[in-house]
Amino acid sequence: MRLPFTLLGAASLLALTAHGQSIDAQKVTFDYVRLPLIPVPAGSHSYQAEVVLRYEEAVKQQKADHLSAVAEAKIKAEKDKQEYKAYHSKTKRLIAWFWTSGSLAQP
Repeated sequence: MRLPFTLLGAASLLALTAHGQSIDAQKVTFDYVRLPLIPVPAGSHSYQAEVVLRYEEAVKQQKADHLSAVAEAKIKAEKDKQEYKAYHSKTKRLIAWFWTSGSLAQP
């Protein structure tokens, strides 16, 4: 009794995995390390790479702009939080006054 169920389970698993295989040809791209165009002299054992960025000042300016934007956002968030607290407490007092005065309780 168990053998047919086992065979059926194995066949269904094989069918699912066979159906899941992709037989379409796919183009694969890859990157590789390219050797320097000018050979390094044979006597050199170590070297130091120097990177010169033409846009270094622009990056520094972007970082400064980002920091100032973050500071402004924090100030605005704090101000909005204070305004919300003031509005919320005012609304709470107004609702409490309406309920205690009976204007909302009576039709």
